[in-house]
Amino acid sequence: MKENMKKYNGEELNELYDILKYIGALCDNDLFVEKASVYKGDVVVDGDLTADFFEGDVDFALIDGNLIVNGDINPDEETFPNLLILGNLSGNNLQNGEELVAISGNLNIKNVIYATYNSGGLKVDGKTTAQFLINHDHWLIMPNVEVAYKILPYNDEQMDDTIQYNMLKSDFIEKLHPNYLIDGDDIDMPHLIQDIKEGKEIFK
Repeated sequence: MKENMKKYNGEELNELYDILKYIGALCDNDLFVEKASVYKGDVVVDGDLTADFFEGDVDFALIDGNLIVNGDINPDEETFPNLLILGNLSGNNLQNGEELVAISGNLNIKNVIYATYNSGGLKVDGKTTAQFLINHDHWLIMPNVEVAYKILPYNDEQMDDTIQYNMLKSDFIEKLHPNYLIDGDDIDMPHLIQDIKEGKEIFK
């Protein structure tokens, strides 16, 4: 067990932290927590942040400080616990799937934020920075976004969220290198995401 980590049940966690103040907008203020891990102070992960980092059978993790990842965050679409960070989150790349992630500070990602699946959500109270933000039917709450490419790869209309996307499906497919297209307009997303991570040019 990590020295700065303690485990709590849901009732104990709610006595210590008002978690719905931060994550409630992603779950209609209704979130059941059975087992939680709480990390006090800044947490540094050398390498990728995977599900194995969260020791034991927990469904909620809280970082009471900054989370600094010297690698990728959830690179393999694993099942993560819901995550609340009372501070900033930084890393090379972030993949957000079925889990809820709320960040009270800033989200600083070097390359790509890939948000996928309609059952999860990502909320950032501070500033979000990255080169790419790719949203595949995901709920995002980000009032302050500084991202060069804000992409909806499967939508030709803006989503009803806080982001004004600057590249919708038709425009994106037209500019995308044909190596990433399958049968004309289907996108090989794993290939695309991997090449963005490696700094390769994805446009024609």
